[in-house]
Amino acid sequence: MSIAPDRLTAARYAPPIFARLRMVAVAAVFAAAACSGDAGAGIGTADSADPWPSSWQYQSQAPVSAQNGMVVTTDVLASQVGADILAAGGNAIDAVIAVQFALAVVNPEAGNIGGGGFMVVRQADGTTRALDFREKAPAAATRDMYLDAEGNLTDRSVVGHLAVGVPGTVAGMWAAHQELGTMEWTALLQPAIDLAEGFEVAPRFLGSLGAGMIADLSAFPASAAQFLPAAGAPPAVGDTLHQTELAATLTRIRDQGPDGFYRGETADLIVAEMARGDGIITHADLEAYQAASGGDDEGEHTTHFSIVDGAGNAVAITTTINSWYGSKVTVTGAGFVLNNEMDDFAAKPGTANQFGLVQGENNAIAPGKRMLSAMTPSIVEDPSGALFMVTGTPGGSTIITTVFQTISNVVDYGMNVSQAVLAPRVHHQHLPDQIFVEPGGLSPSVIEALRAMGHTVVERGDVSGDVQAILVGADGRLHAQSDLRRGGAAVGN
Repeated sequence: MSIAPDRLTAARYAPPIFARLRMVAVAAVFAAAACSGDAGAGIGTADSADPWPSSWQYQSQAPVSAQNGMVVTTDVLASQVGADILAAGGNAIDAVIAVQFALAVVNPEAGNIGGGGFMVVRQADGTTRALDFREKAPAAATRDMYLDAEGNLTDRSVVGHLAVGVPGTVAGMWAAHQELGTMEWTALLQPAIDLAEGFEVAPRFLGSLGAGMIADLSAFPASAAQFLPAAGAPPAVGDTLHQTELAATLTRIRDQGPDGFYRGETADLIVAEMARGDGIITHADLEAYQAASGGDDEGEHTTHFSIVDGAGNAVAITTTINSWYGSKVTVTGAGFVLNNEMDDFAAKPGTANQFGLVQGENNAIAPGKRMLSAMTPSIVEDPSGALFMVTGTPGGSTIITTVFQTISNVVDYGMNVSQAVLAPRVHHQHLPDQIFVEPGGLSPSVIEALRAMGHTVVERGDVSGDVQAILVGADGRLHAQSDLRRGGAAVGN
């Protein structure tokens, strides 16, 4: 994948910012050499019965296998978009860009153009790169902006216009394309535009639209109009969801690049939306945004996808708007949801955020600052330095433990990719001092043994994460599993 020198300086939003790193703080390239024995044999090939309790709700299945490329995302429509780009001759970066914009349409609770994320890339020649397109605090942000007169936290970092950080997704995709993309930018945007003009609603889409979310979205007229078009209710399975304002926004991005988002009509609509709810993002904030190299908690409702192309280029990317539907604010006239990433700062250092994480002064709010993150898009190499695994997950504070367990399931326990992804998960984040387990994931005897050791064990009300993983077999074939917890799909070529 050669890069023409003029592509490195072609755009205001795309300096040559991919980091040439073997490891970065939030997007690590791990080495599987920690396992004993020959990593080329016997790892990730388990065909025995699933080694978890009968109470666990998921059973492993045959992984999806392919030779010439693999796309694994949380939505089958987005996965197919990526596979089509690969089949048309695009590389993994091209597919990532097309998938990212497609997910903004078909997975709006987490896929986005109004948020940000991290990307880690391993090129076929072994070169590794990382990209941070995390949101930033607006210039008018202040350390105590979410405290009331008594110094207590309010909910304004979670819901509404003041919760919004300056989005980075569009700048990130542009930066990736300018440095490593091979297809025309316009061709990569068109599938998302087509989907925004109308796609058939599937059960997975409605999974995020429970009664509580409907009530939250109903508080914002543009959000209600976008996602609750059936007289204040979500569309039904089989309905066609038309998002014409989003299609128009994506068209501006297609035709104008990042200027179609950070300047001009879309920027005007964002700033006007801020004025409706005392938000503080300005035109200057939008125009100043740039993606960056390297990177460091975002919400349960991020999204992750993994892609490997036929040449062996691999990308792991995790993006977020924090909570499901972010701030719950949709930009009037532009058709996309804005993040609530400002809650990932320590709005009151030493006090827990919405995920129970207690953080200190290093993550206090400051103008132009990027908030810390647990996002961990990960690429694993075998002891010889060859591509071995691509994985990642959403899940807020559970991201790191979920990614670790998925990799360890393969490297240390010899599971195949399906078993590794679908195995039950546990989580501990120091504070609160307790072990979270998925419902039915541990047997009663194991839970009792943990409690006898002094642990506090808490069963989650829901599942943990949404892993999208690809494993490279000894024969070079790609084997993939999309997590059944949320209902995505792996599509291979």
